[in-house]
Amino acid sequence: PQQNAITLYGQRRIGKTSVLQSLHTLLPKEGNYLPVFFDLEDKAALPMAQVLSELARVMAHELGLPTPELGNDPESAFKRQWIPGLLASIPVKSSIVLLFDEFDVLADPKAGSAAAAFFPYLKDLLALDRVRLQFVFVLGRSPNDLSSIALSVFKGIGSQRISLLSRENAEKLIRLSERDKSLLW
Repeated sequence: PQQNAITLYGQRRIGKTSVLQSLHTLLPKEGNYLPVFFDLEDKAALPMAQVLSELARVMAHELGLPTPELGNDPESAFKRQWIPGLLASIPVKSSIVLLFDEFDVLADPKAGSAAAAFFPYLKDLLALDRVRLQFVFVLGRSPNDLSSIALSVFKGIGSQRISLLSRENAEKLIRLSERDKSLLW
């Protein structure tokens, strides 16, 4: 409860994106959560202003709001005006949950300008409103394998490995589905 972020990590093709998509569907049913899915896979080479403008556009679309105009300084406008205004406009007990897929592309040392600037910027976003602005970051590698600047952002943030089920857990899942008849075997 004291944290507003978590990292999910695991090998390629293990189901991390599926977990995010499930969270996108399930979170609103579990509470006053407003999830926003944002894929960063092709965004590392873009200028940070463009990434933030795209993020704001996706957030507005998913929340049923008009497309925002961030002006000449999107980096400042996003953090200082748009996000605080957005949080003020949603119901008091609601939280926006940003579901970032392929986040570690920004941690690639060969990546472009968004990558270099985003991690210090993200530190400020994480501190904006720890109750009403929450984050789920999906990484294709362990957080400990990230660059030092990326690692400094994720220091202290919980992480959960997404992996195959153990044999014991697979058998429990099969037995549960037999009992509740959710799957036929």
